[in-house]
Amino acid sequence: MTQQEESAHNISRINLTTSTKEEILHFVLPYFIDDLENYLSLFEDILIKSSGKVKEEDINTLLRRGTSPLRGEARWLGFSIFDQIMLSLNHYLGRLLNDSWEPDREIRELLADFLMSSRFFLDCLIKNENVSDKDAVKIFSQRNIPERLERLLIL
Repeated sequence: MTQQEESAHNISRINLTTSTKEEILHFVLPYFIDDLENYLSLFEDILIKSSGKVKEEDINTLLRRGTSPLRGEARWLGFSIFDQIMLSLNHYLGRLLNDSWEPDREIRELLADFLMSSRFFLDCLIKNENVSDKDAVKIFSQRNIPERLERLLIL
């Protein structure tokens, strides 16, 4: 059995009503962290570009970047530990850029808005609401994320 097949088998064993929290976290957390690391990796790429503008395609790529095979309730469960994981994200982003770098308030707020927008978008998908790419871009632009990224790139 390949690692992917084993993961799919383990995920299929998750029963949200009878599994213990430890069992669920054991199977869900690695995939959820992979998704967050992928989001942060691309976010870092955009953040540290020396020139260029953030385009709609960049935002669309961010939205599609997740690798998790989890869907439906199991995927949403990842967000029940969202706040705990988010506490470490500022430090993680700082380490990506420079071990001694401390993210300033603007970057922390931008990262929080970006992740909360992603959370809202995934929530809509999980509830089977129709959310198009244009809707997703609108969610991001309502929080001025592209403009704020541009401003950070210019500074």
